[in-house]
Order: sequence, then structure tokens, then C-alpha cells
Amino acid sequence: MLMTQVQSLYFELTSRTPSASKSIGYSLGILALWKMLVVIRMHANRPKNIPIKHGSFFLGHWLFNLEFIRDAPLMVSRAYKELNNASFAIPALTEYQVLACLESDARAVSEASEQMLSFHAAMTDRLKHKYTMFGFEHNEVDPHNAVPARTLKVLLRKHLPDIRPIIQKRIIQVFELEFDRFPETSNGWKDISAFGLARRITERVNTQICLGTELAESSKFMQAARRYNHDAIVAAEICRQLPSIFTPLIAPMVMNWSGAMREVGASIKEVVQARLYQQKFEAKDTLDCIQWIIQSSRTEAQRSLERLVQQTGALFFASSHQMPMAFVYAIYSLCIYPKYIDLLRQEAAEKFNPEKKDPLKPLVLLEAFLRESARLNPLDALSIQRKVLQPFQLPSGARIPAGNLVAVPQQAVLRNEHLYPEPESFNPFRYLPQDKNSQGDEPTIRYTDVTSSFPYWGSTRKPCPGRWYVSETMKLAILHLITNYDIRLEGDKVPRSFFWTTALVPRMDAKILLKKLQNGL
Repeated sequence: MLMTQVQSLYFELTSRTPSASKSIGYSLGILALWKMLVVIRMHANRPKNIPIKHGSFFLGHWLFNLEFIRDAPLMVSRAYKELNNASFAIPALTEYQVLACLESDARAVSEASEQMLSFHAAMTDRLKHKYTMFGFEHNEVDPHNAVPARTLKVLLRKHLPDIRPIIQKRIIQVFELEFDRFPETSNGWKDISAFGLARRITERVNTQICLGTELAESSKFMQAARRYNHDAIVAAEICRQLPSIFTPLIAPMVMNWSGAMREVGASIKEVVQARLYQQKFEAKDTLDCIQWIIQSSRTEAQRSLERLVQQTGALFFASSHQMPMAFVYAIYSLCIYPKYIDLLRQEAAEKFNPEKKDPLKPLVLLEAFLRESARLNPLDALSIQRKVLQPFQLPSGARIPAGNLVAVPQQAVLRNEHLYPEPESFNPFRYLPQDKNSQGDEPTIRYTDVTSSFPYWGSTRKPCPGRWYVSETMKLAILHLITNYDIRLEGDKVPRSFFWTTALVPRMDAKILLKKLQNGL
């Protein structure tokens, strides 16, 4: 059926003029030849001493690997179960993806050096950030990622108590704006795109915390930033499907189409210039990542205007995608398991005191709820994704040639019955003290904790440095939602996500129903 449609489209396009026929024919021929060469190279460079799982040997799957694009998470989960949690490999787009499933293999991947298994090389291949992030490159200017690490892990975390009221203000503001934008359906209920709501809230908070008040309050900038994020993802995904020699041509073409990246970059540059000028006359400590990036940049190369803009833009882009996805999956968890809405409201009424130094700390059920939502709704089927730069051997004996990818299959691990009893059940109480005499003031494990059985935040050696900020924002947003609105799904049968390679992407057309509570709680 698909082949018939492709052939019909080809004949329609090539029947227009002889020159069009030749051009399209040459292009398709070159692409097919490149794909065949990729398949040959993949076979020659395949991992050894490890099971290789794949679908059909049908030519279309090998040339275009539609199965990996469409169903990678299912492929990984099936193989994980079939092989009884042993490590294995699958053919990906232009290389093999090795999945380290055994604990010893996963630990070896987590602890390997950047020179052996590279996170940055994997992300460069995936995101093409030289072209999609204002020219940013991971290079000798900051070889150990010291600037973003100090910005997020030290300064942002240190200032969480100071920025908590700012985050809360933005959350309340966007909730009210989004709720007022939609007409009532019946009895005060409004149907709203769940992912649209989550994205609007988190993008406003992110802009405030990353770039400051001026840009967060600019509707023109927010519109450009939204389009820029879209353009960057489209450009990166198109380039992943094509020969790398086309990336310098295709990526700038996509990014320049709307001009959004230029507009966002110019706005960031203006703010950075103003901060640098301001520092000459007064030591004002503004609470945002631009200020903290400037403070964390120590060398002359790091403090150049161009590098500061690139670093700020890259951090802004990196923070723009995962949090709205995590937030919308938490919203869905509330709707699918509504008993927790009442339990969380009760906990908030009894334990939340905004006057305390850390008012969110006593909310242990909220902590556990977010961790369980993350366990059942990872944002990607894989975690700890690395590119093999030097031949690497896993403790289980698998030999992985350079050029392949290696990762931990987190979606499968997070549903492993040996690690999580009744893994398909949503049960936040699995993280709370089981001793009935315990006061329950502390969870046994927190949302931000990183373990080998919970690789949601990455490796235990180098986990996500911004996870405390994500946790703070998620808790404040969920708390505001449940204490000010009733919430439910618009339809139980509506698909809420789809697969794109290994990513589990929320659907924009999946809706929730919101109704304002009379006086809040």
C-alpha cells in the first residue's frame, strides 16, 4: 500500500517535464545509493558477541528503517523481555544502537569517560546544534562543560528559594491567561489542549528564569521563541535522515525560513550586552541564568559576547522541551488516577506552609507522585545515550566498534518487575516509608534522586544538573492546578502520545477539561 502511494507520487512529479523527471530521478537514486552504502557500513561495523534484534529484512525497512522511526520504543521493550533483560543491539538510523540492560553493563556505560563514550558527540549528531543553537559548539572554550554545570548545578539550585515566588507568579499568570482564552463548554468546564497548557506554562517560566523579566513579558519574543524551538527540532530531524554532507545546507535553510532564530538571538544579545555594560557600574545580582552564565564564565573566550549569547541560547533551548513533556504526563497521571487529586489536596491543606523556608519539602506524596509519573512516562525510551568514540567492551563481553551508539533502555528498566513489583500499576506509595509507625515526613527516595534502577535523570556519574529546578517548577505547577481547578480527561480513548524514533512525544490534540474551584483550597 505504501509502496503504491510512493510510486504514484513519483510518476505524478516526474510526468510534468523531462528535466523534472531527471532531477527527481537522480536525487532518489543518489539517496537510495547512500542508504545502501549506510546499510553495508552498518553491517561491517556491527557490534560483536551480542544479540542483534531487528524486524523484517524487507528492503524498505533496511533502506529507510521505518520500523525504528515509527516503533523504536516497542522494538526495545519487546527485545528486552524476549532476551530476559540481557543486553542487545538494534539497527538504528545510520548505526547500531546497543542497549546496556544488565546492571554491570549499564554501570560501565555510566562510568565511561567522555573520550570513550561521548554524550556531547551523541547530542551533536542528534541536534546539529552548530546550526540550530546560534552556532554553539562543545569545544576547547569550555571542554568540561564547567559554565552550564556551575550555572545549573550550583547557582540555579542555590537560588531556588529566591526564585520560588517568581516561578509561582508566572505559573498563576499563565494558568489564568490560558483558562480565560477558552469558552465554557457546560457547567463551567473548558476543554484545553493538555500539552498546549503545559508548554505555555513551562516556556514562560523558563524564559523568566533563563533570560529574565524583559523577555518573559514580551509577547513578540515568546512567539519567536516558540517558532524557533519548532524550527530547531524540524531541522535536526530532517538532517538525521539525510547524508551528513547535506547538514550545512539543509539546517541553515530550515532555520532561516522563518527568521525566528535570528530574532531570538538578537533579543538575547541585547540583554547580554546590557548586563555586561551594567556590570561596569554596579554589581547587581539579577536572578536569572544570563547573570549566572556571565558569573560562571571565567576565561576571555568564555566571556566573549558571541560565546555568552551562544551559551545562553543553547541552555534556553535545552530547557524548553523536556519539562513541558514531564508536566503534561503528570497532568495525565492526575486524570487517569483521580484518587490522588484528593489525596494531594489533603496533603497540601495539612502540610503546605508558604512561610516556611522550604514549603514543598513536607509534601512527600507529591514527591512520590511525580517520581511514579516519571517512571511510567519517561520522555524517551532510552537514557544515558552515548556515541562510541573508541572500541568499547561491555562487562558481558559485547564488543562495540567506534561510530555506534550505546544507551540504557530506561522505559524497559522502569517497568522491570524485579525492580518494581507490579510494574504496570501506578503506585506512588512504593516510595514512601512502609513502617506504619513512621510519621511519613520523608520519602524513602525523592523525585530528583538518581539510581541505576531510575535512569530518568541520566547517569549516576553525570545526572541532569537542572533537575532540582525542574522538580521545584513541577511541584508548584501541580500544586496550583489541583488547589484551584477540577480536572479530568476529555476522552479516555484518545491517544495522548506518539513515537518518533525513541522519543515518546505528547500529542497536541489530546485535551483535558478544567473547571475553576469556587474559592480554591
